[in-house]
Amino acid sequence: MEKKFKHFLIKESEHMIQIQFLFSVVTPEIEQEINGFLTTLYFGVRTNISLDLKEVRYLDLKTTSYLMGLGRELSLSKRKLIITNPPLSLTRFLKTLEINKFVSL
Repeated sequence: MEKKFKHFLIKESEHMIQIQFLFSVVTPEIEQEINGFLTTLYFGVRTNISLDLKEVRYLDLKTTSYLMGLGRELSLSKRKLIITNPPLSLTRFLKTLEINKFVSL
């Protein structure tokens, strides 16, 4: 099943929810929507979550930190956060801090 929202495209499968971000830069409006949307998914589903960041050019530190926290919470509940096509800023952040154990790239 596929659903399109203003800033996201969601595809559901039996073992994973795939979310494609449809924006290039995080604005305050998008930041609020990311937090609310992903928090709802965290509590509403019991599957892994995959984020496709192909369209995203840059993630600010606040959004990056939120994603890392979400990855940590998912791993504590035996689920995974998988990020595909990450922007360079996120890749550098993860490699610098060596926190790939919470998030799969």
